[in-house]
Amino acid sequence: MKYRQISTKELKEKELEILSFFHEYCAENNLSYYLAAGTLLGAVRHKGFIPWDDDIDVYMIREDYMRLISIFPKKGINGLKLLTPFTDKHCPITYGKLYDTFSLKFDNEVEKKYQKYGVDIDIFPLDYVPDNISDMNRFYQNQYFSLKVFLGIVGKYRKEKTVIKTICKAIFMTVCKFLALVHILNANKIAIKINESAMRFGKGEYLCSSMLPRGRKARPYAKTQAFQKRLLAIFEGKEFYIPSGYEEYLTNTYGNYMQLPPIDQQVTHHLSNVYIEN
Repeated sequence: MKYRQISTKELKEKELEILSFFHEYCAENNLSYYLAAGTLLGAVRHKGFIPWDDDIDVYMIREDYMRLISIFPKKGINGLKLLTPFTDKHCPITYGKLYDTFSLKFDNEVEKKYQKYGVDIDIFPLDYVPDNISDMNRFYQNQYFSLKVFLGIVGKYRKEKTVIKTICKAIFMTVCKFLALVHILNANKIAIKINESAMRFGKGEYLCSSMLPRGRKARPYAKTQAFQKRLLAIFEGKEFYIPSGYEEYLTNTYGNYMQLPPIDQQVTHHLSNVYIEN
């Protein structure tokens, strides 16, 4: 089977097709979702992709996320499959992806043996977190450390900003990979643990996605009420759902979100090459 590398324009068009399918599937099955992160920012500020961005992120409240996993056919629909730690023990992520099986996506940060998906959209579950800041931070620190170990197993070695950081990370990853090789650590069990840890809190004042924590301190994206209602917003000429409290979410995440970043920061941070069947 022959593949050709696709352009960023083709990549975005395919991602938009997947998002459109996802939108219709959720409507048919009474599931709620919201555009998230840079995709939400793009919808509000650009009415489409941020010009230098090339991926699509959505949020689902945990209950809907788990129901999606339970009802989506394992064999897929129309060449699209759902990848999550709950559905594939070799899943290289802690959240979910809806991906196209007629393409291949090679992530430069993930070990080759875990490369198994194509053009995709990312699906992140939203969970309740403790209202108390100290408890919230403690929870986030545990999630952050577990994720580091998970990435130590599935990730590739790469250079860091300094030689010392590069050496320290290489040592850490070598230990993680060795412990996985001798079956002391298991990437899938760690991914499941990260998810289960996030599900243990009852309903609270804040919602947060802790599947991919960026640091040791939690920053709740928005109060629960911001996600209680949805609005339709234009994204690349089509309508998709965003949270009614999008202003609070975007402000907490990006600050003055309507202001463009400096030119030198207007670059994509995603490290992957995508190929599609010829």
